[in-house]
Amino acid sequence: MVKQPKVSVIVPIWGVEKYLNQCVDSILAQTLADIEVILVDDGSPDKIDGNNIVYEALCVR
Repeated sequence: MVKQPKVSVIVPIWGVEKYLNQCVDSILAQTLADIEVILVDDGSPDKIDGNNIVYEALCVR
């Protein structure tokens, strides 16, 4: 049986290129370790160097 996280954090993404890394860092810095982070990208036009911002925000975490 797969263990379910205690808390799910859902972050809608649209036009937040400048703030996404700060947002994800803040969520991951919380003291509760048993969380899942769901970033919902509904076709946002945000890009960083041609890569999707969701990938950029999470690739090193």
